Amino acid sequence: MQFELMDPPPKNRAGIGHLFLVGGFAESPVVQNAIRNALSSKLRVIIPQGVGVAVLKGAVLYGLDPSIVFARRSRKTYGI
Repeated sequence: MQFELMDPPPKNRAGIGHLFLVGGFAESPVVQNAIRNALSSKLRVIIPQGVGVAVLKGAVLYGLDPSIVFARRSRKTYGI
């Protein structure tokens, strides 16, 4: 698997120490291994249990109480 950066990496990575891998592709061992191999020396890669249902859980919580969601996405994201 090859990575292609859409934007140049920030010159100052101060404060960036963790990468949270969530969503459907986060369940793929191929994706997990490729990301760990490419980035684990630079950041701590965290893959929570049940990553595939994270979006579903958020949708259910939002349906029950829309005020629970105060931000729609992180300031910095990357999609595959």
